[in-house]
Formats: sequence, C-alpha cells, structure tokens
Amino acid sequence: MINFQEALDNGAYTSYNYNNRSWITDVQNIKSDGSTVLSSFSYSYANGTSTDYVGNILSTMQTMADGSVYTSTYTYDSDYRLTYEQMDGPATYGYSLHTME
Repeated sequence: MINFQEALDNGAYTSYNYNNRSWITDVQNIKSDGSTVLSSFSYSYANGTSTDYVGNILSTMQTMADGSVYTSTYTYDSDYRLTYEQMDGPATYGYSLHTME
C-alpha cells in the first residue's frame, strides 16, 4: 500500500492511500490538530479473480465528521463503461453511450 499526505495552507492535511495497482483506496481530510477526521472516502474495486479487474470503482463510501455515511454503487457494461450509479436512498442514475455518425 502506498500512502501520500498533502499539507493544506490552513494546517489541515489530506491523506491518500493506494493499493498495489496504484488505485486510490482511501482519502482522509484531517484537521490541523491531527486527531479530527473531517471527512473520509473509501473506494472498492473488484477482486483479482474477477473478469472486470480493470480499475472500475464498484462502490464508494463517504463518512463525514458528524458520523453520517453516504454510499454509492456502480455498474458497468461488458466494455467496462459506467451504466448505473445507485446512491443512498431511492436515487439511481443511468448512463448510456451516444455514438456520433
């Protein structure tokens, strides 16, 4: 796992974690005191035995400082293009490919 931290002008910092394929797995925004996580984001991918192990994000989870959590899941077509995004609650977004002729 690779870890990178970026300092911000206000003293806070952002921490980035990557897996062995250099795909981002976690992001944390941390207050300057170093002990308060303002928000965090987690990204999950297909496992190594899946045929869609191409780097498409399967789900995300956002956790806020107040403890609220928001998740999204993603679906792709056989060409690995995003087709659906399901967010917390009833919201679903569909995507389609429009070709130019």
